[in-house]
Amino acid sequence: MHLYAVLSTLKYLALSGRVGKFVAGMADTLNIKPVLTVRDGKLDLLEKIRTRKKAVERMLELTQQSLDGKGIERLAIIHVNHPQGAAELQEQLCRLLPCPEQIITAEFTPGLSVHAGTGIVGLALVAGK
Repeated sequence: MHLYAVLSTLKYLALSGRVGKFVAGMADTLNIKPVLTVRDGKLDLLEKIRTRKKAVERMLELTQQSLDGKGIERLAIIHVNHPQGAAELQEQLCRLLPCPEQIITAEFTPGLSVHAGTGIVGLALVAGK
């Protein structure tokens, strides 16, 4: 299973104390969008990319690399208050890779979105055999 997400801002991570306010402010000033993944059961900052468009493109590249030639068995597109971004991500991914017929689109719950903030988009997938 693979999970990747792009945050629109570090503001909410700073408010929760997970990131320093100075770091979050500089990231917003420089238009840096973090690409996150899950490693060993913990959310991990994978890369920091300038601009949202480039961050989403990088997330798609990482997805393709992690599949290593395998197909996608199951796919979920996740977002926080950004259904248009989720639809765009799904369209881009399915243009790049063969997608399963059934794709789950889910919005984060308020409990999770309090840390991520509005605008996050991501994907979770199970690689085929």
